[in-house]
Amino acid sequence: MIGFESKVLSCFLRNRKDFDNAVQHLNREELSPMGVSLLDEISKYYAKDTDAEYVDPDTFHRALAIRFENVPRHMEKARDLLEGIVNLDHSAINVISTIIGQKRARIGTQLADALLAQDEDRIGMYWEEYQQLSDSSVLEDHSEDEYCGVSLDKLEERFDEDGAWELAPRELAKRIRGGLRPGHAVVVAARPERGKTLFGVNFAASFLQQGARVLYIGNEDPVPDLVLRLLSNLTGMSEEAMFKDKDTAMEIARKHHYDNCVFVGLSPGTLYEIESMVRRHEPDVLIVDQMRNVKANTENNTQRLEVVAQELRNIARRHHCVVLSMTQVGDSGRNKLILNDGDIDGSNTGIPGACDAIVMIGSNEDYELRDMRMLTLAKNKRGGCHDSFSVSVDRMLSRVTSYA
Repeated sequence: MIGFESKVLSCFLRNRKDFDNAVQHLNREELSPMGVSLLDEISKYYAKDTDAEYVDPDTFHRALAIRFENVPRHMEKARDLLEGIVNLDHSAINVISTIIGQKRARIGTQLADALLAQDEDRIGMYWEEYQQLSDSSVLEDHSEDEYCGVSLDKLEERFDEDGAWELAPRELAKRIRGGLRPGHAVVVAARPERGKTLFGVNFAASFLQQGARVLYIGNEDPVPDLVLRLLSNLTGMSEEAMFKDKDTAMEIARKHHYDNCVFVGLSPGTLYEIESMVRRHEPDVLIVDQMRNVKANTENNTQRLEVVAQELRNIARRHHCVVLSMTQVGDSGRNKLILNDGDIDGSNTGIPGACDAIVMIGSNEDYELRDMRMLTLAKNKRGGCHDSFSVSVDRMLSRVTSYA
């Protein structure tokens, strides 16, 4: 009978997508020492060649020869194991299902221990992970559409079908070439109380007026406050004026597609909860305010922010939507107009690597007094422009406009 280890290694050797989907869930302790060695070499192979769809047997054999050049008996054992798995018949989906099932059982045991110990932090962490592993979507092939020799007509047809959404104000929109398409991720960063939520509400209002369905995840401000700010933006009316003439305010708001925005308050929320909301509401645009509060199972804050940023981008791809995430600028950005990605608090490498554009919101005392902000495109894969420019903010209406 063919051992499970051989099936796993064969699966990983023959298909990179299977490796990417399952390796994070595999318990290395269940492999033999030689199995771990082969797994390490497979991981190195895919890390060196990010375009590789499978492991080339000859190249892999040479890598093993280098690894075991001083221990011939290990090389012989590795060669025998490799020959037995290269052409092994297996069902990839069943192999991956087994790997995930084994991990779910391990997490279930840890969850039970945490429940017995009444350790609320561990209970929450293990329960979230257990739910994620119980979700059948972890077995889905989340690869993007495959294209080969596609014509410009077909590309144009696809772009027209997908549509594109522009960031407001126009000075920002014109620097993002072609707009934002499904799968794109944008990070918006600023110091505390410098307008992250104001910009988030303004973005939401602009997307609504373009006809998009928007899901706004808020984990800092009370949801009713966010709703009032959006209504003020859409109607151009202060809170006092709206409550004095509620019928008129609602009529104007609905003309601007107010009913296409769903607000969800999380406290502070997990990636699993966010994706559940995305599945339920199927938005064109997801806004997460803010990313630094989202929980993730990691050892420190930097790793958590990187995991959250990467997974939000994956959500954009899996669910064919645009994702905008708000995050914080560190002390290096205090009273500073022109910011860069190095000013992002907590993770100034992982976050920039997990998005298509970064909008930095700079301010100083003079700009605060004049109700202005300096925007800098610290990253812009959608246009290449990385300049800085001033915009005006209306705090009462939560609006951002180009500065004349």
